[in-house]
Amino acid sequence: MTHPEILQALRRARDLTDRDFAQPLTLDAMAAAARLSKFHFARAFASAYGETPRTYLTRRRVERAKDLLRAANLTITEVCFCVGFESVGSFSARFKELVGTSPTEYRRRHRRECAIRKKHRRRAPGSVWPMIKKLSHVNVFVEDQDRAKEFYTEKLGFEVRSDATMDGFRWLTVGPKDQPDLNILLARPQPPMFTEEDAATLLGLVAKGVMGAGVIETDDIQGAYEDLKGKGVTFLQEPAERPYGIEALFRDDSGNWFSLNQHKRYG
Repeated sequence: MTHPEILQALRRARDLTDRDFAQPLTLDAMAAAARLSKFHFARAFASAYGETPRTYLTRRRVERAKDLLRAANLTITEVCFCVGFESVGSFSARFKELVGTSPTEYRRRHRRECAIRKKHRRRAPGSVWPMIKKLSHVNVFVEDQDRAKEFYTEKLGFEVRSDATMDGFRWLTVGPKDQPDLNILLARPQPPMFTEEDAATLLGLVAKGVMGAGVIETDDIQGAYEDLKGKGVTFLQEPAERPYGIEALFRDDSGNWFSLNQHKRYG
């Protein structure tokens, strides 16, 4: 395998871990997702991501546990088993190791902070009009612009805003149909914007699947999830309750991940 192919293989295993962290995942299962031998996979994963597959799995479980401790009305034991730990003792030990406090204290501290914020929330007295009016363009790095154009238009339903080549650089922008003033630049890192070395570094990060590209809003997250999944979009997380609403996570064709959100309505 070439280096980009290995990174893509590792990303498949990482995506499996992100989706199925609550299941009894083994190193064999992760290696099978990457289509690599167990020992080659373990070495390559640690080299690419700076931690072993087992450490990544544990961290992913603890991150989900933090969400549940903040938002769900579950006991510590229920949270423990919901995120894939086999005993409360191991859960508490790993949680404290990574977060610095026990699950019980983490929940208690979060509730105290929420109460303080609610008590002291005030509307700002007056407002000042800023000189900056709006954000019009954002950048998403992609491996292949033609493939990205197909993904964003045919799967996400975005429209092409511009597609022109200037001085050897292809300016390709897309955006949501209901948000005409936002342009997403689908750019492949390359000279003259980047040196060859920097371009290769950026493409490597994209291939590893560590680049977050943004948050996409919807009024019907379950419907959007079913529609995108039916079109072959890779989801890292199905819709789940969060303090701010309901969230799912998916990747584009290059490996960038997006948060798909249905926000809570207040007031």
